[in-house]
Amino acid sequence: MLHYVKYVNDTVLYASENDPACAERGFYDDGDYPVIFDVLFREKGTPAGFGYIDIMRDPQMYIDKMDSAFLKSAVNLSKPRWWVKDSGSVNEEEYADMSKEFVHVAGSLDDTGIRQIETREIPQTYLKIKTDKIDELKETSGNRDFSQGTTTSGVTAASAIAALQEAGSKTSRDMIKSSYRTFKQICYMVIERIRQFYDAPRCFRIDGPNNQQQFVTFDNDALQMQGDGMEFGVEIAGRMPVFDIMVRPQKASPFSKIAQNELAKELYGMGVFNPEYADQAYACIDMMDFEGKDTVMQRIQENGMMYQQIQQLQASMAQMAQLIADSTGDTRILDALGTQGIQAAPVTPQMPESTDTLERNAIGEVTKKAENSQAGKARTKAAQIASPKV
Repeated sequence: MLHYVKYVNDTVLYASENDPACAERGFYDDGDYPVIFDVLFREKGTPAGFGYIDIMRDPQMYIDKMDSAFLKSAVNLSKPRWWVKDSGSVNEEEYADMSKEFVHVAGSLDDTGIRQIETREIPQTYLKIKTDKIDELKETSGNRDFSQGTTTSGVTAASAIAALQEAGSKTSRDMIKSSYRTFKQICYMVIERIRQFYDAPRCFRIDGPNNQQQFVTFDNDALQMQGDGMEFGVEIAGRMPVFDIMVRPQKASPFSKIAQNELAKELYGMGVFNPEYADQAYACIDMMDFEGKDTVMQRIQENGMMYQQIQQLQASMAQMAQLIADSTGDTRILDALGTQGIQAAPVTPQMPESTDTLERNAIGEVTKKAENSQAGKARTKAAQIASPKV
């Protein structure tokens, strides 16, 4: 059991052990602490841990030390220093003043009175060590050149650069995974708190796919202890409901604009936006995960429904043209429809169920007049139907 105590100095303000409601069951029914630590790399014997900053601290410290030494050596090389004897005959003030054109010397001039201090250049071995430390820091932190947007020779395609940038962020994704695991533990802890404290019904709004929303009322009745009582004269112990709840964190898509545009071009090239394959495209997009997925699925569904309506209207027009041609003997309307890519369907006495009621009435009226009127009136009606106005 987990108990809770609140105190100031030596004065106890509240203790769950003294509370009759919590004395036998604890402050929380699940017995877990209400604190969850988000630690990347754990250390034994402490709830705290360390992260990538602690790992990268030592390489960065050595790089800074070498930078300081190299800069100091560069300054010494750019500003030479001199050995001067106390008994020397060179005027030091005039020699140090670069504005003086003449320097006075007493006696003979040679190298014994003043001599330059020799400073050696930094060997290439130490420069290579610094470069290796920088590469080590880049590999550890995942801060590669492609992550910064720069590229090397030979990689110029936008899709290749986007793929390399996405692969370069693997370290950050690994770091975020630990936060996801912590978030899952928090969600499971919230479920246990709902089981214990959600006594009053509460209303929630659930956002579904395609911007569908519904309001539901929820409480903890289904999560409480159940089945305690007598069954067939036998005392049955209570059972705690256990549900197969899987918490899966979801975040915004990490794709960049270039990768998003490349995905749209690939979907277009595969014919996903072709209304003839709306059902297959809807199932394919439903299995994918990218930003703006719901909008694309809604547009595919609308295009599929529009395509079906157009097919039904074309079939109705073909039936009308066939009826008029059979009653009048004039096949010009069939030829006109054929030039537009509409095939005349065979006449059937039963109209499609999906055709609108007003459209069926209009077709029936035209068919009745075409069968009962004279040939001239039928031709006039056929011309009216074949006109662009209709």
